[in-house]
Amino acid sequence: MVKNKILTKYVILTLLICSLIVLYLIITNLEYKIVVRDNTFIGIKDGIFKKKSDIVDFDIPYGVVSIGAYAFSSCDNLQSVNLPETVNSVDNYAFFECKKLQEIKLSSNLESIGDMSFYNCETLKYIELPNTLSEIGSSSFAECKNLKKIILPDSLESIGEFAFENCTNLREVKMSDSVSKVGENIFEGTEFINSLKPDEYGCIYLGNLLLKANDTKEYVKIKDSTKAIAAKAFINNIRIKNVDLPLGLIEIEDSTFEGCRTLESVIIPQGVKYLGEYAFLNSGLKRVVLPAGLEEISYGAFKDCYNLVEINLPSSIIDIKGGSFYGTKYLDSIKEDEYGCKYQENILLEYTGKSAEKIEIKAGTRLIAGSAFNNAESIKEVYIPKSVEHIGRYTFTKCHNLEKVEFEEDGKLTTVKGHSFDLCSNLKEIKLPKNIKTISEYAFFACGVETLRIPEKVEDMDLWAIAQCLSLKRIELPKSLKGKYYYPDYRPKIDLVFY
Repeated sequence: MVKNKILTKYVILTLLICSLIVLYLIITNLEYKIVVRDNTFIGIKDGIFKKKSDIVDFDIPYGVVSIGAYAFSSCDNLQSVNLPETVNSVDNYAFFECKKLQEIKLSSNLESIGDMSFYNCETLKYIELPNTLSEIGSSSFAECKNLKKIILPDSLESIGEFAFENCTNLREVKMSDSVSKVGENIFEGTEFINSLKPDEYGCIYLGNLLLKANDTKEYVKIKDSTKAIAAKAFINNIRIKNVDLPLGLIEIEDSTFEGCRTLESVIIPQGVKYLGEYAFLNSGLKRVVLPAGLEEISYGAFKDCYNLVEINLPSSIIDIKGGSFYGTKYLDSIKEDEYGCKYQENILLEYTGKSAEKIEIKAGTRLIAGSAFNNAESIKEVYIPKSVEHIGRYTFTKCHNLEKVEFEEDGKLTTVKGHSFDLCSNLKEIKLPKNIKTISEYAFFACGVETLRIPEKVEDMDLWAIAQCLSLKRIELPKSLKGKYYYPDYRPKIDLVFY
């Protein structure tokens, strides 16, 4: 009898405790909750009674540095938002399709607005962009059909493609001369772009930006004050034969002259440092003059320009991405060395051999172009001289039979770029040069190394630089990387040693 009473009391006490816990959980979850992690506003979690779809006005708490991706997803009735002065970035899709959003106060310290951040905020009529903003991402304000006016600040440097596309009521745009990088069709489908008239050469400008061009002229002179040409501005232009580019340009954007089959020659002016992806893809170019000071030729820049026979490569170039000259008479005309490598002065452009097992890159080589040895199945051993300063991305990717890479002592190489040796599954031995400072993402992804010693001067090593190296048993890293690096695969057999 006594035991039954004790048991009953125990059951009642247990039920009481459980009831209190349930009651506590109910009370604490009646309203929605704000989720902040590492100073990033992640989003809003629905409560039992109050849900994020009920929110009309919202103040983001002070201390938040970034508004995360999809942070206001499903906030269907949100009309007004205030960002504290601590916020410096709005991530991709942050206010995506907040269709009732009418007003937002941005931080005066905001630096970047991500892709599609305010996409289809169709009731947004005006937004004041702070004078700290340097980047507007792709389609950031696309489909904001009630946006009528935008003032782009003096601090702005880059506008992504389709940034204001189909803002059908956008009539007024004010912008300074600070913007130097512009994506394609940033104002397509707006009243504003329809109000701009082409000049005598068929070019449409906004200040110092060339936004687009009509295919009506064989000769085009771009006005002297032009600082940037939008991506794809001349794409598939069927008439243009010659173009006069002005001093003051900094970049030739992606696909700017792609498919211009009648374009015969171009002189890239002094000051241009970058040629974008597919900048002249499949064009009719025969002759190109590149300026001293050019630093990067991006992927496929002159790919399939079959008639290209003459081009110079300035000593200032530090990166040539893969496929830049693929399908050109220029590359075809360069003779292979004994190993099957094609050089233009001190730049190794491409390996076209089929059976070489050992490659000795010639002394004096300064740059190895990206993807130069990509998928070269026969190669087992590579010797890289100390003169090499730059190795491009994907240079030795998928060299499945590559077993050994030897760098000459006291080399000038300071960076192992992304994917340089990835998927070299038989690569067992590699001794990195002592002057290496940076090892980028997936540099040795899925390689066969068992032990890897990271040089003492390395300051930055991407967490995924040696991921999926399934044979790896030991990594030796300098003490300077302690607390900055960990092996992301979490296999207990890996010894992580700091020296």
